[in-house]
Formats: sequence, C-alpha cells, structure tokens
Amino acid sequence: MQPFDRKSLLDKASRTGSLDAADVLVLRREVYGDDGRIGPAEAELLFDLEDRITAPVPEWTALFLEAMTDYVVEQTEPQGYVDEAEAQWLLQRITADAKVKSETELELLVRVVERARAVPFRLSAAALAEVRHAVVDGSGVTRHGRLEPGRITMAEVALVRRVLHAAGGERGIAVSREEAEALFDIDDAVGDAENVPEWAGLFAKAVGNYLMAATLHEAPAREEALRRERWLDAPAEGYGTFLDRFVDGLTGFGNLIETLTQSLSDKVEAAHAEDNRRDAAAITDAEALSAGEVDWAVAWIGRNGRVTAAEMALIDFLRRIHPVLPTPLEAVVRRGAA
Repeated sequence: MQPFDRKSLLDKASRTGSLDAADVLVLRREVYGDDGRIGPAEAELLFDLEDRITAPVPEWTALFLEAMTDYVVEQTEPQGYVDEAEAQWLLQRITADAKVKSETELELLVRVVERARAVPFRLSAAALAEVRHAVVDGSGVTRHGRLEPGRITMAEVALVRRVLHAAGGERGIAVSREEAEALFDIDDAVGDAENVPEWAGLFAKAVGNYLMAATLHEAPAREEALRRERWLDAPAEGYGTFLDRFVDGLTGFGNLIETLTQSLSDKVEAAHAEDNRRDAAAITDAEALSAGEVDWAVAWIGRNGRVTAAEMALIDFLRRIHPVLPTPLEAVVRRGAA
C-alpha cells in the first residue's frame, strides 16, 4: 500500500474541485486510523479539503459530516460536551464573512448541536443565524427540502426545529435568550412574506418557552461532568477503579446487597421527590412574566413598526397563560395593529 500523500490530495481538490469515491475511501482509512480516533491534524485536513471542494461526491459529504461530528462531540473528554474553545474553533472553520460557507457546513453545525449533550448557547444561536442567511439570500438542498430565499419554507422550519429540540437536550426545548433573539431576526427578515403556517406556531412556542418556562435539570457544566467521570475511573493505590472496588466489595455478601439495594432505592425515590418539588417551584416562578422579560418582549415585538403574523401568534400563546397581559405588551400590540 502506498503511503498516504496529503499534499497530492489537497492539490487534486484544488485543481478539480472534487475527490472521487476511491480518494474518499483512502482518506477515511487515514483519518480514522487503526484506533478509530481523529486527531487535530486530521480534522484540519478535512476542513482544508472542504474549503477546496466545489463539486462534492456523496461519499465525501458523508465522510466529512461523520468524521467532523465525531471529532467535535465524541473525541474530547468528557464525551458529548462541546466547550467554548471547541465552539469557537468550529465557527471559525465553517464561516467566511460571517456566513457558513456551504450547505454541508450548515448541516455539520446542526448535527453537532443535535449530537452533543450540551453546547454553548451561542453555538445553537449561530445555527439559527445561518438559517436567517438562508432565508434572506440562501439556496440549496437540505435533508428536508430546498431552501428558498425570501420566505420561510418547511425546509427552514425543519432546520429551526432540529436546532431548538437538540439544544434543549433530553427534556425538550429549553430556549435561551440568544436563541430567542435569533428567531426574531429570522422573522424580521421575511415577516411579510408568504411563509408556511408552521413557522408562526414554532416561533410562538419557542419564544414563549423563553419567556414563560423554566429550564429544568440542565446538563452539568463540562468541568463538573469531567470531574465526575474522573472520580468514577480514578484508581485507588494498587486497586482498580471505584466501580471495580464497589463490585468486589459486594462479592459473597447477599444480605449486604439486599440492604444496599433497598438503601439505593430509597435514595433514588427521595431524589425523584426532590426533583419534582424543585420542578414545581421552578414552573410556578416561571409562569409570571418578570419586569425584565416584559421589557425584553416590548423591545423585540414590532421593532420594525409592524407586528408580524408570528409575533401575533406569540401574543396569543402568552394570552392563553395570562389572559390579561402586562400593559406595555398590550400597547405594543395596539401600535402594531394600527
């Protein structure tokens, strides 16, 4: 087998704008290696190739998305967490002139948000900002259909839904301020266009979530998750990991196992009860719009001099929870409808 020639592959991508399926197969073997792990040098090579490829074959797109998602999400400890430094590196590599360079890289950004257990809010907000660019002047085909400039189609709705649900983690949508403001930017770009009706409903529920709903059971900070994993795997002096010692200590002690199981069951039940009490308190607190939330909503709703259909859907959503809205919000609706 000939040695891998990185320079020749880059030169071919620059010269022809493409790689063929055989090139991609050689590249896959190289970047994943014998241990199945991708290092920083391989990640940079993949992006350097992506920058040169203008006519990608399906095999290249599949490898790029698979390998880069693995690298960003799965191959830095603890797995599943994307920190600020990784988010910054990814955004620098996929953007030019403040826009994602290709539909493939937009898909990569969305996949990273989907796959990760926790990402910085600005990464999911960046994904939504890219949807706005697609709405204003973008084109291209995504897995859910063709993006059309000037209006919101089901393709854009599907992208937004993927980002929001992924960023919300296992408990569903949990919208941050950055994400809510990105949604307003999308709506402002084409608020008067013939958008699909699903957009108004998604916008209302997502921004309403930010205004009304508590974010419950957030994933632990990356540093905390890493600390926990190291504790579980930390070996005692000359004696296995914590889990090894735990299992060894139970060997041959049936009564101890029964007692411990009951003890753990009691503790789990108590923990669930405490979670439920905390959730109930958080939901009660979240149902009331604070002065700061009202001020934020007033600043964003109708900021272009008109209240869009999506913003009216948001008002209706809030009224179902609070039949009498705060006076400043009602004033905004009256001005926009005038």
